[in-house]
Amino acid sequence: MKAALLILGICALANASFISVPGGFYMHKDCIFELNENEALTDDRVDHCAHPAKPSAPEIQIYDLDVKFSPANSVLVTQMNTSWTVPELPVEAGGQVVYFWPGFKSSEPVMGLPVLQPVLQYGQQGPMWMLQSWFVWGNRGISYTGKAISAKPGDFITSYMLYDKSDDTWTVYGLNTRTNEDSTLKVSGRKTSESKFQWAMVVLETIMDENECKLLPGGARNVTFTNVIVNNAVVPNWTPEEGLTDCNQTISVADGGKTVVMTWNN
Repeated sequence: MKAALLILGICALANASFISVPGGFYMHKDCIFELNENEALTDDRVDHCAHPAKPSAPEIQIYDLDVKFSPANSVLVTQMNTSWTVPELPVEAGGQVVYFWPGFKSSEPVMGLPVLQPVLQYGQQGPMWMLQSWFVWGNRGISYTGKAISAKPGDFITSYMLYDKSDDTWTVYGLNTRTNEDSTLKVSGRKTSESKFQWAMVVLETIMDENECKLLPGGARNVTFTNVIVNNAVVPNWTPEEGLTDCNQTISVADGGKTVVMTWNN
């Protein structure tokens, strides 16, 4: 009996070392690197992680709602701007993780592949909203982040992702306009050269059990992304997808593609 309890304790301790990340999988805390505000992730930096990433079972990690767009003629995505308002807190706190993010994906708009993203996140640091910029490489089990900054319901978030060819640098940026705090992550183009970002996305991603609708944000039960522009001038021809509908999740596009509306029920 004691041996069984010891094994369970060791397993629980090991699992506590793994942290959810947006874009797929759980990663060991030693595989998530937060960069200083004025530090850039350069191609000569090599980080190794001895702990493979793992799925989020028994909870489901999924894109509940998303829109996706890939420019024609194999043109890569190099810039995206959008803004949105922080929703109310979830009706109940039950260990869930909720992510809202615009982002760039590499060859396919699926979990596990590299993604650049400013993320509004609930449950990542506890039962509160935080804003944090990420570069997640799920299938390599490694992530880089900017600092996490606080956010409250009603705060207005502006964000962008931009590749600057002059210095070969990606910038992932999210600003809380109420506090004037930002989370900024800079990544060298050579560091992401294998990725070739081909897809722009706007996503509601969750880690929770199905049919637990009170774990989603309450209040108006919607988030609207506005002023969405890709590659400085392109209004995306979005393809919407509803990955879950257990809480009546819906996603729609308005204003010719400049606006993305997500809704759900509790």
